[in-house]
Amino acid sequence: MTSAVADATGIDLTDLPRGTVQTPIAPLAAALISAGHNVHIVTLDPLIDEVQSFEREGLCVTFCPLRGAPRFKARHRMKDLFAAEIAHLSSVIARSDADIVHAHWTYEHAEAALRSGKPYLITMHDLGWDYLLKFRDTYRLMRLIMKYRVMVRVRNLTVVGEFMLNKAWQYGFRGKAHLVPNPIGPANWQPKSLDTPIFVAVGNPNTIKNITSAIAAFDVIRQINPIAELHLFGPGLDESYMPAHGRRGVIAHGNVEHRELMHFLARHATVLIHPSRLETFGVIIAEAKMRGVPAIAGIKSGGTLDAIGEVGVLCDVEDSASIAQAAQDIISDQVRYYDLQKASHEDVKARFSATNVAASYIGIYQNILCNHK
Repeated sequence: MTSAVADATGIDLTDLPRGTVQTPIAPLAAALISAGHNVHIVTLDPLIDEVQSFEREGLCVTFCPLRGAPRFKARHRMKDLFAAEIAHLSSVIARSDADIVHAHWTYEHAEAALRSGKPYLITMHDLGWDYLLKFRDTYRLMRLIMKYRVMVRVRNLTVVGEFMLNKAWQYGFRGKAHLVPNPIGPANWQPKSLDTPIFVAVGNPNTIKNITSAIAAFDVIRQINPIAELHLFGPGLDESYMPAHGRRGVIAHGNVEHRELMHFLARHATVLIHPSRLETFGVIIAEAKMRGVPAIAGIKSGGTLDAIGEVGVLCDVEDSASIAQAAQDIISDQVRYYDLQKASHEDVKARFSATNVAASYIGIYQNILCNHK
């Protein structure tokens, strides 16, 4: 988290803990600071034992202890529903001079925002039932309980995907949710040659991310383009990932820093293949498109439709031949590919730029503060 915030804001944070806040927070924080606001990020870190705060150039970052890997197993924080973590978070928030608290994800951070007593906005980034039904494990069941505990008390809510607007009520929310997409930070793009197509897939080995379909599609692609490459990024997608083992042209990078992945997309990637079966937004799709990398995603994969919009290719991600055909269509003509690169960048810039998203949030913040008085 810390490196992503440093990259987005240009503030030196090299001496800070790594933190656990997800990357969409970084461009939002940067845009709010650019708009003249002070930002206080409150996050968790598994390697510290007490609260630590740092101030840098209009930005304050506070890290609270998390009972997490590598020192603790998930059950340590789940058996009491993150009670210790929530106590730290809510205490820090309550003592802060923040005018409004914007909590992302509807779990421990949202619970802490509600307990702090300050004006708040909650953003829902995921769907608890959908993930529980996919994985069917105790950890996600307990997370779902946490979500219900929060949502029945929430009055100010935004969601990041259009299809989520009609799902918030499933978790006990009874107000009116507003749609505000995830913010995407600025990035340049460069024209690329199709001489050596470089495909990228980002995810993890779980069934939702469906990386095996990208690999199966690449086997078809490589029959037509023998020098093509498929690069895999994400936790678990390293040399130990068996579906990629021994396959010619498949390079498994594993989990890398966000900046490293963004650099690879900008400099090397030709096409992003995102075969995920479910997304609430599809951040990686928008990040790739911002860097001029056309994307392929699932036609029935939820929020990927928002990220693709009218610029990109939707297909049946359960069918490797369909993915391969979509990829071949994108790389079949150099002139058309250049136009798709440019259109991809302009689409994200118009719909998801951090500046525009921050402006939407600022308007919502102001309404909440007016109604709170």
